[in-house]
Amino acid sequence: MELPTEVLEKIVELGLDSCQTFISWAQISGYFRDFIKAQVGIVLVQDGHDGPGVKTFPLDYNTLITNSNNFILNTDELLTFDEDLFRAFLKKFGNYLIIIQSDRSYSDAIAAILGYIGHDTPEGANINVIYNTSVDFLSKLYFRELALYRTCINLRELHILGNSLPIEQGMCDVDTLFQTTYIYNLKSIYSLDIKNPEHTLIAPGLSVIRQISCTDPNINLFDYLAKCPKLKIIGSTNFPIPSEQLTYKLPHCKYIGLNGFNSGVTYPPIDGSEVLEEITLSPSLRAIDPKFCNLFFPHIRRLNLKWNTASNSLVKFQSCDFPHLEYFNSRNSITPWSDLIDSGATIKTLQLNLLRSDQLEWLLACPYEIDTLYITKVDAKNSDFVIDPVFQNTCFSCPNMIIDIENLWQCYLLQTFLIPNLRTSSSLSIKVNEAKLIEIINTTTKSLQSLGLVHEDNCIICKLPPLKSLTLTCLSNIYERSVMMDELKRSSSTSSSVSSTTMAYRNILEGAAAIDSALTGGSHYSVSPSEFRRNSLAGFDDNTARRQSIITFSHPTGLQPNRRRSSATSPTSPTISGQFNIDDTIIDDVILFELPIDSPYTLTLNLALLESSLLSTKNLEERTFPCLRILLDNSVIDSNFTTTESLLRLLALEVIRTISYSYDLKLPGIKIDTFQVILDLSSSQDVDSLCFDESNFASNLSHFFKSFGHLQNWNTVLVHADGEIDQVRTNKTIFLKF
Repeated sequence: MELPTEVLEKIVELGLDSCQTFISWAQISGYFRDFIKAQVGIVLVQDGHDGPGVKTFPLDYNTLITNSNNFILNTDELLTFDEDLFRAFLKKFGNYLIIIQSDRSYSDAIAAILGYIGHDTPEGANINVIYNTSVDFLSKLYFRELALYRTCINLRELHILGNSLPIEQGMCDVDTLFQTTYIYNLKSIYSLDIKNPEHTLIAPGLSVIRQISCTDPNINLFDYLAKCPKLKIIGSTNFPIPSEQLTYKLPHCKYIGLNGFNSGVTYPPIDGSEVLEEITLSPSLRAIDPKFCNLFFPHIRRLNLKWNTASNSLVKFQSCDFPHLEYFNSRNSITPWSDLIDSGATIKTLQLNLLRSDQLEWLLACPYEIDTLYITKVDAKNSDFVIDPVFQNTCFSCPNMIIDIENLWQCYLLQTFLIPNLRTSSSLSIKVNEAKLIEIINTTTKSLQSLGLVHEDNCIICKLPPLKSLTLTCLSNIYERSVMMDELKRSSSTSSSVSSTTMAYRNILEGAAAIDSALTGGSHYSVSPSEFRRNSLAGFDDNTARRQSIITFSHPTGLQPNRRRSSATSPTSPTISGQFNIDDTIIDDVILFELPIDSPYTLTLNLALLESSLLSTKNLEERTFPCLRILLDNSVIDSNFTTTESLLRLLALEVIRTISYSYDLKLPGIKIDTFQVILDLSSSQDVDSLCFDESNFASNLSHFFKSFGHLQNWNTVLVHADGEIDQVRTNKTIFLKF
């Protein structure tokens, strides 16, 4: 049965409040398209270099444009545009489609134009907006003035189209003023402000929301975010406001942060059965000794407590259910062990800011068999701490210990508490923030001796005992990271496929033979890796590139504290930058880790640690590392890929850079029995958002490496846990951890 044309026109007219609906009708036939063109006014806003319609047509809106139903605005020419003509155009229609195409991070002109539209469109008009951003930026201020006219006009649909940039670069603030908000090509948004429980959010590809704000107690996040099927991380949202709801159910995700808990407020029971991995609980500043009740999280394995101050606090849990909880981060607080036992938790890893003697007493009273103790960084500098003998005379046994080093207090804990309690079967991991440590040492008013630190001159000396495993990593300095990012971008832009990447990186691979020299301990002269890479890319052969990149050192690296370029002007200046100038100011290292007579069975380092020369091998009796592992720095990779193919190229460059590093120059005279490389992508949100088959990816990466002569003997192994890495002792192995 065919409906009369008049009936179909009425159906189409009823759908003019939705741009997605009337665009669909326009694609059915020319008759409906002409009917809609007469009913809808289109405002095209060009904000930046490329205007709407020049390169893209979001949602195919261009099918609706005629000579009489559109008005084009350029934000760079608002001072000269015909305001009266624009106001007259806004009076002609009852339905408006606003298309904004922006290449800028912020534009006052967009807010002004939307304000014009809200003021001058007829009462009862339907407003739909398509906002297309090439920089993944949207400000709530754009719609602030438009929102003032919500009682006069109908804000129907907002379509936000991003550019699929990496998660960390997403800076969109979404205010749900419109009845329906659609989000396309955005992995993350910075904030989501939910105004009305009746409004709808549809974001099929959204993975991360950093902040969620909703003040209406009738808003249930589980229902509101039901059309965001790929949502994995909710950075923070407030504890649910007390309401008539018997239980408040949280949305499906891997991680969520709950903020703003206040003492004395009765919150509804929280159902976290859809939260799969981790939660963070954060009390408000006015909360005193908070007590969390009726928290039901049957799947989480990690619980973090977050504080805005370093003050002492007692945190209690009552009637809570954490049956799979294994990782507890208490930060500065103390929690009765009985509360955790009653929740069903089986704590294996404990993380805390160890600052006070009462925390130490709490730690020693732990009823669980702790597998890993992690002493994390603190917000305060703690440069003028008071020596507490209780830390020097305490025995504590734990097979795996981890500590962040970025202030003098943590150096004190390492020397007086951790090192004396280490055994030959222990594993120790140290993460050093050298820049912050330099800053604190330069500003402290006390001497290292008065603070009870073992030192030589102004260098803190950490004499390590025999260990089963030692991991030493150093944060890359800002300059080196930015240079590497530029290099990655240049390489990616010139390589559009795996095959073309192979040719682009072949010169770099010619330097990979240096690893064979490192494995045998050979060493003749020092070469700057960064200069060598640049010379190789410039087209020099291997020998010429090495001659152009030679560095001279006053002392053999690794035998005693080596002297480096001064960072007096910036603590993050590069540690190696070609040949030294005799007039350069030089400084000693601020901290040095001395290996014992016997090398750890497994030694894990990163390139930044080797560049900073924080490791001394002068005490080694046998100049051999049984197993050396290099942990790749994936901070560069995390912000430079959007597809599986681009990730493959960037991983290749980073692995090649690591393998071709001159280990024989940084570890002179050291023989390496087993050499392995670890690329840990398990915490990368961007990798997680790609949703590719891990086995196929590892296989593709392995085949890619084997196309190069120097990497034919390297194996690529896919792992999901550190324990799997320890089971593989094969030489020349690349571990890909997801």
